Amino acid sequence: MASLYWTAVFLLCWMVMVSVAGRRQLTKNPNHTKEQKRGKATTSDFWCPTCQGPTKESCDGSLTNTTCPKATFCLSVWDENMFARKCVNRKMLDLLTENCANVSPTARKCGRRNKPYHLSWCEQSGCRAKEPGAVNKPESDPFLCPTCQSSSRESCDSTLAQTTCPKADLCMTLQDENVFVRKCVNRKMRQLLTKDCTRAGRSEEWVCRKKRRFHVSFCNQSGCKADFSKVTKDRYHEEE
Repeated sequence: MASLYWTAVFLLCWMVMVSVAGRRQLTKNPNHTKEQKRGKATTSDFWCPTCQGPTKESCDGSLTNTTCPKATFCLSVWDENMFARKCVNRKMLDLLTENCANVSPTARKCGRRNKPYHLSWCEQSGCRAKEPGAVNKPESDPFLCPTCQSSSRESCDSTLAQTTCPKADLCMTLQDENVFVRKCVNRKMRQLLTKDCTRAGRSEEWVCRKKRRFHVSFCNQSGCKADFSKVTKDRYHEEE
């Protein structure tokens, strides 16, 4: 239903603009110009990343670069059920932001027919309009981890790949008697893995003696390689 509502909103705005533009064109220029008669058209390379989904994450996961010949802004619009990125021109932006509350120079909070929604926009070709508070802030670099999985450290490290981890904030290395793994994890996963484990000094390193006995280490810098200290590594192997 939310998707149909917003489709109807954009369609209505487009119809109003076409009608207004047509009337103005007839008033200002009742005769076609020579270029129009020859079939020439004005082109533009203005484009916007576009998508629509139930959340910002799902929308951004399906972004498409869309050429918008008559647009001058890239728009983000969202409510509690939907997030969308669209191309718009000045007239459509004015219609969508009419009687809305000013949040920032490029963002508005609106409420129509008991359906509150938010808007933000930018005017550079290819720009991605952001929510208030994030406007004009540079995108942060993606969090990366070296990742692999094998039966030993040597074979794992021989196939290392740098992996982008959008929801992770730690790189992990885990070893047991059968597997050696490097992967991305978040802090909740670290808490689950290290519950009832013995911490090795002050480092981000644990020896765990559960149903599955393993040794695990973490680091929190993008691209870092979590490893085991020599003391705990030797102790772990001695106890095997």
